[in-house]
Amino acid sequence: MAGWKDARLPETLTSAQVAALLAGCDRSTSAGLRDFAMLCLLGRLGLRSGEVAALRLDDIDWRAGELLVRGKARREDRLPLIVEVGEALAAYLRGGRPVSFRKQWRPPFIYQRADIEMLMAHAVQVIRDPLRAASYHTLIGLLAATGMRVGEALRLHRSDIDWDDGVITVLASKFGKPRELPLTASTMQALARYAEHRDHAQPRPSTPTFFVSTAGTAVRYPHFGAQFRRLVNATGVGATSPTRPRIHDLRHSFAVHTLIAWYQAGHDVNAMLPRLSIYLGHRDPVSTYWYPSAAPDLLALAAARLQAVQEARS
Repeated sequence: MAGWKDARLPETLTSAQVAALLAGCDRSTSAGLRDFAMLCLLGRLGLRSGEVAALRLDDIDWRAGELLVRGKARREDRLPLIVEVGEALAAYLRGGRPVSFRKQWRPPFIYQRADIEMLMAHAVQVIRDPLRAASYHTLIGLLAATGMRVGEALRLHRSDIDWDDGVITVLASKFGKPRELPLTASTMQALARYAEHRDHAQPRPSTPTFFVSTAGTAVRYPHFGAQFRRLVNATGVGATSPTRPRIHDLRHSFAVHTLIAWYQAGHDVNAMLPRLSIYLGHRDPVSTYWYPSAAPDLLALAAARLQAVQEARS
């Protein structure tokens, strides 16, 4: 290989060495169960360390005996979950994984249209860099109009937008299930305006993502999230609400307003829920049934707020 000295294949561990590593894990402790499960994934399935670290609970399909692995270049593979690895993961989940420290479920903040317009307008007013302002302004609008997850919007590629048919294809989704999102004409026009602004400010970005930073790289979640919180605080959106507005609540708001519109139109909401489930990219309709069944008071509150806004405008 030109320019490479002493190039050779990397050394590998023998089967005996792998077995010795596994045997060295003290599975009477939580840390030992964790280490044993991780080493099984590395040594028995050949996963990269980053793939092991990124593994989610939903990536394990116990019924099918498969493991969803998200690798380089957005590639996704399904590997057979061999017995030894499956038993190691199950043992860790039963006796080694810490109990979730997530707080008790709280109802999401439901953004109204005026809230969204205020956040978008303030982004343009206070963010000094024109491209960053345009990126955050358009991102907020896209999240509110589609209910996309924040990560899905940030990972969106230019080629994922069908300008002719007005459709976005979400490829890098939470559960590895690609889906198509038809958009309204106004949303497509907003995306087109941003694309024109972006191409003028960054004609040769280093990333294929649709949204780009001032450096020509992909917009990062921590930066966008921090700016969103500053916008919420500065505008006073949700200041009197017992529930603090979060960026992910844009997704909940889209779902709730969709359901309210269906109720007001007299549709059979229960029959239409699977459609909303597919649009939101839920793994199964059970996750979507949460909205009307687990939070009826939330729906009533949102409906009342929407009605009040409509009466004030009329």
